[in-house]
Amino acid sequence: MSKKKVLVVDDEPSICEGIELILTRAGYEVKKAYSGEEAVRLAEHEAFDLVMMDLIMPGMDGADACAEIKRIRPDARVIAISGSPSGARVEKFIRSGGIEVYLYKPFGKEELIAGVEKAFTINPL
Repeated sequence: MSKKKVLVVDDEPSICEGIELILTRAGYEVKKAYSGEEAVRLAEHEAFDLVMMDLIMPGMDGADACAEIKRIRPDARVIAISGSPSGARVEKFIRSGGIEVYLYKPFGKEELIAGVEKAFTINPL
C-alpha cells in the first residue's frame, strides 16, 4: 500500500516543518508550500490525498487557494488550520468547499494525527 500524500501549506516555515516531522513519522508522505500560490502550482502537477491549508497568508489566502485546489483536484480532502479563526475569513474558507476538519493553532501531535485520521474517515479513499 502506498503512503497517503499530504500537502502542508503555511506561510510560517516552522509550522510546516513541525507538521511534516509528525506526519512523516506517522507514515505519510509530506510536501510543503509556503503560500497559496505555491500550493496551487504543486496541485496542478501532483495529486494529494490531503491538503492542510492555513487560513491567513499574504497574497492568495487559504480560502482562495483551497477553492482553486478543489477545482483542480476535487477529491482532495482539506484540513483548515488557523491561529485566529474569526468572522468573514472563516465563512469564506468554509464556502470554498470540502473542508473536512478545522484545527486551531497551536495544536499538538495527538490533535494533528486525530484530525488527519478524521479527514480520511469522513471521506475515505
